[in-house]
Amino acid sequence: RGSHTPLSGLVLVPTKELIVQVHGVISSLLTFCFDVLTAEPLLSGQKYMKAELPTILVTTPSSLLALTKDRQGTMLPLAETLKVLVVDEADLMFSFGYEEDMRAMCVLMPSTYQAMLVSATLSEEVEQLKGLMLHKPVVLKLEEPRVTAKLSQFYFVCHRSDKYLILYTLLKLQLVSGKTLMFMNSIEAAYKMKMLFERFSIPSAVLNAELPHASRQNIISSFNSSLIELLIATDDGFGDEDEDDDEDEDEEEGEEEDEEETTPPQ
Repeated sequence: RGSHTPLSGLVLVPTKELIVQVHGVISSLLTFCFDVLTAEPLLSGQKYMKAELPTILVTTPSSLLALTKDRQGTMLPLAETLKVLVVDEADLMFSFGYEEDMRAMCVLMPSTYQAMLVSATLSEEVEQLKGLMLHKPVVLKLEEPRVTAKLSQFYFVCHRSDKYLILYTLLKLQLVSGKTLMFMNSIEAAYKMKMLFERFSIPSAVLNAELPHASRQNIISSFNSSLIELLIATDDGFGDEDEDDDEDEDEEEGEEEDEEETTPPQ
């Protein structure tokens, strides 16, 4: 019954970009044991097309639930196969809209398994997840190493109408040099800033949830490799991304059913 290779490891993350990043790290670690352990990504809105499941799956909570639903009857239950569960960016899971999915997933878990919640902060959401998924957990706090180099931090209070001139001056006079990451509170504000920089021949790119996944991944790769020096980013809309992918899936299934109903008999 089920796949020859049981799904024994799960890594859950909140975004597509993290799925690609985490899968890349795991794959590099498994370079010399690919014949024993396999790792595969499952992006939001996509279906897992391979016949056999991997040993380790990197995905989002909603995509995992969709997979178990699609393969009901052919996939060994997680309660029988799962050994290790890792939830990365645990403090973001609820804010990205996965609270109900995480609660539904707990029903599928075995009575005994190793679970790890990885988070930069110990927020209320992490405490709730800890109560849901962990039993008598050990909290491991990593101490930051002392920075030997000089690190300067500063802020500047200005009027709203002056901020564009100030940012232009900082960049044009190279008071801020090297790769620069700029955060905006909305997609509209991000593109407004990009258009301003373009008028003064300052190249930049915008990273936001409305872009296709492939475009976002290309922008991140270009920034990491210094092809883009200035990246304007916003998390506006990222919490709704997975819900939109699920709605698109439902619409596609509905269209397929309509086509089957309207097909005349041969």
